[in-house]
Amino acid sequence: MPKGGKPGVQLVLTLITLIFSASLLGGPCWAQPTTNTGMLFIRTGSVVPPGYLEAVGTITTGCSGTLITDKLALTAAHCVCRGDWKTKGCDAKASFILHEVFPVDDPKTPADESKTRKNVTVKGTVRVHPEYSLRGWLREDLAVVELEKPISQVAKVKPIPVEEPQNTPLAGEQLTVVGYGSTGKDCKGSGAKMMAKMEVQGSEWGGIGFKAIACGGDSGGPALNAAGKVVGVASWTDNTASVYRPTGFSYNWIFDLPRPSWSACVWVKVAQKGIASHQAGKAWCPQGSFLVALDLDRGPKLSAHDDPVIGSARCCKLAGAENNKWASCAWHKVGQAKKNSHQMLPAWCPNGSFLTQIDLDADAKSSAHDSPKVGQVRCCKLSGAQYQRWGSSYWIGVEKRGINSHGAGEPWCLDGAFLTQFDQDADHKLNAKDSPVVGQAKCSRLRP
Repeated sequence: MPKGGKPGVQLVLTLITLIFSASLLGGPCWAQPTTNTGMLFIRTGSVVPPGYLEAVGTITTGCSGTLITDKLALTAAHCVCRGDWKTKGCDAKASFILHEVFPVDDPKTPADESKTRKNVTVKGTVRVHPEYSLRGWLREDLAVVELEKPISQVAKVKPIPVEEPQNTPLAGEQLTVVGYGSTGKDCKGSGAKMMAKMEVQGSEWGGIGFKAIACGGDSGGPALNAAGKVVGVASWTDNTASVYRPTGFSYNWIFDLPRPSWSACVWVKVAQKGIASHQAGKAWCPQGSFLVALDLDRGPKLSAHDDPVIGSARCCKLAGAENNKWASCAWHKVGQAKKNSHQMLPAWCPNGSFLTQIDLDADAKSSAHDSPKVGQVRCCKLSGAQYQRWGSSYWIGVEKRGINSHGAGEPWCLDGAFLTQFDQDADHKLNAKDSPVVGQAKCSRLRP
């Protein structure tokens, strides 16, 4: 978390605006440091007691990191990369250090080493996110240390698992942030493992944001949800805000899972040719394909007279699985049963299913009184045992990114991800003045 900005740079926007603005694709326009030392400190909060959150340790560059599997430690990319913040200047090796933990007893010695706490260090190979900083400064600020030996062979420490990717944190949620570094309001206190519970001010594909709690230091440390699972990694801070990079967005990469792209994408007319957006009738997408974008009117332009209908839908297949068909499909109610199209929870489709069709009202008929809401959605799974779960998942702005829901232009999801849900207004709440637009879309990759 770089500190000390260019003269005159002031963050005067609210944090949620900052997170969803174009500038957050990287970060604010600060001077970039030339070392790889961790730079985010949790300056307030409480000291983590012995025996608690033992899987949070440090790496040899001075950053924090989290043991997420027996052989994998998660940290920030800028902790192991230098200079221009590109992957070409990154360390190939690093060590992960667990502090004050019980080691595994060495049967070759008379003493029982497992009775005394000590630091345990394991060497490993560094793997940096291939898209680090490509979409903007410090974007995809993630790296993993692939350990040379399982931690279970050297220390009695259980990993802290990464949350399932579809369970992305939302604004208003309480998360616990953890890390090592200086303490105190002036950041001059001695280093310690600290923890603090913070409310999420904004959360999307690019970052999870908090009000400032840092002055520079504990980069790479985790943000944990109420289930105690990792949902974010500390990336940058200033005196106003702290941003963590979401694990849900990069889930497939973290666990070295395939990330295939789209194939055979087509725009399909919906409000014409006998296919309508206000009935559960003929399928929109070709067999084996899923939705990645919609045009919410009868033409390609945004107009004050736009109807709450879908004029066109963009459907794509998964590269390498073009001949796979849908294994199963079902309609799921949205405008009823506590689900509606103007909020971000609960999920519309079952795990592993993606949208292929939508009914834009609360019944199956087209009427002059149709409201701009989704009544039900058709969700389908792709055939093949390896395509049964969601992988990397995220909410992404549609109207906010310069992509609007009334034009057959840029896809909403990034290449390789498909729609599972969307929030059909420009904010996160349901109200009588909601307009027929999509403010945010939920996208997910397939996961073996």
